[in-house]
Amino acid sequence: MIYSNTKNNVIQDLPQFCFATDPENGDLIKIEKSDGIYLMCVQFKTRNLNQIKADKLNDQLGVTKRQVAAMLHGALSGWDSKPKTYTVSGKEFKKLKI
Repeated sequence: MIYSNTKNNVIQDLPQFCFATDPENGDLIKIEKSDGIYLMCVQFKTRNLNQIKADKLNDQLGVTKRQVAAMLHGALSGWDSKPKTYTVSGKEFKKLKI
């Protein structure tokens, strides 16, 4: 399944929360679906260490990179923004032009 960030699509399949890094500054954040917000977490020395910690926490929760990408987009762009779809690795899915 490809996850979308739109409320009337498959947002019900997203977890209640997940961890990610802020794309602007690399801070470790917790994204909460119910509130549609993200919160700062304990920080590590580098963006890389924050991403490693986010990945480990999401693995423990059973949250996929695809779900994290959808939730990060929803938190940053608004949960009712134009939906995007994501690959298994969490990258935005782009249609190929033939």
